[in-house]
Amino acid sequence: MKDMAPPNTAVWHAQYEIELDLTDDLHLGHPDRPGLLTEVYSPGERDFREGVLQCPKCRDTAPDCPEWMFIRRSKKGLLPHGPD
Repeated sequence: MKDMAPPNTAVWHAQYEIELDLTDDLHLGHPDRPGLLTEVYSPGERDFREGVLQCPKCRDTAPDCPEWMFIRRSKKGLLPHGPD
């Protein structure tokens, strides 16, 4: 069986210019920003808004071609996803 790469657990918040830590379900790595998870995650919806959440790798390697993301919750926790 082929080993799968671990899921990406970081997302860049382009408007606040901060990296979100998806392993921190409560604060996303920013306890100083109450309500941040509620702001960027809507259960049951794909709350995709261009210009808000971005793949950090894409931001660094191809800044002119951003990969905008949204967050979903799975059995493994919060995970980033791009638009289909």
